[in-house]
Amino acid sequence: MELSAIILTTNEESNIKRCLDSLPKDIEILIVDSGSTDRTIEIASGYGVKILKKKLDNFSAQRNYGSDQAANRWALFLDADEELSPELKNKLGSLIGNTEGIIGYDIRRWNYVLGKRMTHCWTPDHVLRLFDKDQARYEGEIHERAVSKGKVKRIEEPILHYTFQSVAGYFDKINRYSTVEAERLYQARSPFRQGMLVSRSWAMFTQTLLGRKGLLDGTRGLILAIMEAVLSFLTYSKLYEMYEKEKNK
Repeated sequence: MELSAIILTTNEESNIKRCLDSLPKDIEILIVDSGSTDRTIEIASGYGVKILKKKLDNFSAQRNYGSDQAANRWALFLDADEELSPELKNKLGSLIGNTEGIIGYDIRRWNYVLGKRMTHCWTPDHVLRLFDKDQARYEGEIHERAVSKGKVKRIEEPILHYTFQSVAGYFDKINRYSTVEAERLYQARSPFRQGMLVSRSWAMFTQTLLGRKGLLDGTRGLILAIMEAVLSFLTYSKLYEMYEKEKNK
């Protein structure tokens, strides 16, 4: 199959095997790793994949770098905490071989929190992850998205996303994400005001719990809303720290 799968990793030893096992055996697989210190590379190497190492500047740059290194025109983008459903895996050949002028697919994504699929929060969720790499490019630094130049079709065969498997694991994730976002805000010279620590965190909490209907997912939705608020709090705390270090040089 003339398809390249591109997977982003940073310390994903608990996820990478499941992700790789879900992929067809007859495609090119590239790992773009941003400095794993666990067994991620060791595990991935056993699958005969191509491993690329690149410092994480932002997530769009990581994905676009992988795209540029891929041998095939069609590219499938996954995170290590995602896997293809059997339905999507079996359909890949017909999708990239379409004769309808379609250059990409918005794929349904099911999000799992603490072992259970979310049925309200983050639902419905579709992501452009399979496309002709000459016709689409990633934009945005942390909440990146692929922007296409042609016809895109929405499909319901899902990607399964195990975004939040444990509280400790999610803390690690939001710690990394908050650093990337704080650095972006710092480089853009975004202002910091003390009230942002509360106002932005509260806004994220209410948006997740009420605006995105996390409340209807019960305790999982409440935990997720609190964690999203913590992500915001960490981001602006780190931004404050950066400005303080700069001022005290």
